[in-house]
Amino acid sequence: MVWGLGVSGGGVNVAKFFSKHNAKVRVIDTKTEAELSDSVKQLKSSKNIELSLGSQKSEDFLWADLIIKNPAIPPNSEWVRFIAEKKLKVEMELNLFLKYFPGKVIGITGTRGKSTTTTLIYKTLRSANKNVFTGGNNKLPLLNHLDKATKNKIAVIEMSSFQLSSVTQSPDVAVITNIYPDHLNWHPNMADYISAKQNIIKFQNKTKNKILNANDKIIKKQFVSVGKGQLISVGERSQIHIKNHSIYLGKTKYLVESELKIKGDHNLQNLSLAIATLKLLKIKDEQIRGVAKSFETLEFRQQVIKKHKGIIFVNDSCSTMPEGLIAALDRFRREAKRIYLIAGGVNKNLNLKLAAKRIDSDVAETYFLDGSFYNSITQLLENKSKIIGPFTSLSEIVKKIRHKLSKGDYVLFSPGAASFNLFQNEWDRGQKFNNAVKMFCK
Repeated sequence: MVWGLGVSGGGVNVAKFFSKHNAKVRVIDTKTEAELSDSVKQLKSSKNIELSLGSQKSEDFLWADLIIKNPAIPPNSEWVRFIAEKKLKVEMELNLFLKYFPGKVIGITGTRGKSTTTTLIYKTLRSANKNVFTGGNNKLPLLNHLDKATKNKIAVIEMSSFQLSSVTQSPDVAVITNIYPDHLNWHPNMADYISAKQNIIKFQNKTKNKILNANDKIIKKQFVSVGKGQLISVGERSQIHIKNHSIYLGKTKYLVESELKIKGDHNLQNLSLAIATLKLLKIKDEQIRGVAKSFETLEFRQQVIKKHKGIIFVNDSCSTMPEGLIAALDRFRREAKRIYLIAGGVNKNLNLKLAAKRIDSDVAETYFLDGSFYNSITQLLENKSKIIGPFTSLSEIVKKIRHKLSKGDYVLFSPGAASFNLFQNEWDRGQKFNNAVKMFCK
């Protein structure tokens, strides 16, 4: 049984995989067929798949020999307790993949920087003609690769805390970018969040490797001694470190920020972790440098989407926590005449004090989307006159702001919060901002 089809189709490929292997598949979800129409359409051509949508019933769970749980289902679900009480067999896609994939797995996790680091590693390995694919939290399926997997194949997998929460296997190479409080509306507390992240290294033996950000206080305290994998540190007092906006290997300057298309110390940190991984895999320096210098900012991550009459529009929709908003301000405040910030959404029970201070000091005006983030942070902001909103539409905000803009201004869309109150996900949110800017620039 596939538990959770999802609006974004998280369960589609899992259902198709088991259908392809002649299993009887039942897909359940609390959302209706109409709400899941895009996902349901993708299953129409598959055999042996039945849908049980709009509710969840005990007979669905008891019917199954194996339950594949969608990572988004929270641990406090009554059905999680039901499964435990009945001692039913439950798995998640990532754990099944780690159990049966015969090749080398490189797993990347962290609060921020996962996608950039994952993509850097994947693209460099591909440029070096390695037999490589990527998947995981970046919405690309994993199980499909098992059918043709060989020992020489490399999987570069982005792993979220949701996915890692139930794994009993660790990858051959584990990379951890950083740890900040996040998803505390899903994890019961910070300790649980850290414990989930630790699973990426917890089950490693001495033949495996963990590559850790030595600049991160939580990683230094709570990850270094976990698991038996061989430690490679990146950062302060390490072979690979950052100094004066450059990446060094020992005393040798390896890459300079001015040579790169991606900017900011956070991206240099992501690149440093990727370099450590690639050198472990014996990839040549010229290949690493070549990909690094040509690498573009990923979609909706501090992405400059439009320059119009000297006004710069930045789409940072994947900023789903206050630290992401702060990082965006760090990057763009140096070059902007004024920053007009668009923020807001669902606060994930995170501390907003530092974000509020930075908005007060660095932002001309903030236009807020409706949601709990707005309700919480506006109580902390000192300059109430700079608060505009809340709004339920990005196009409405862009129309409101347009008459205040002049050459040198930046319109920074960096929500600092989750998207699911007004949007399907951060990609839907990002696309709607792009559409609003496109209309503005007509």
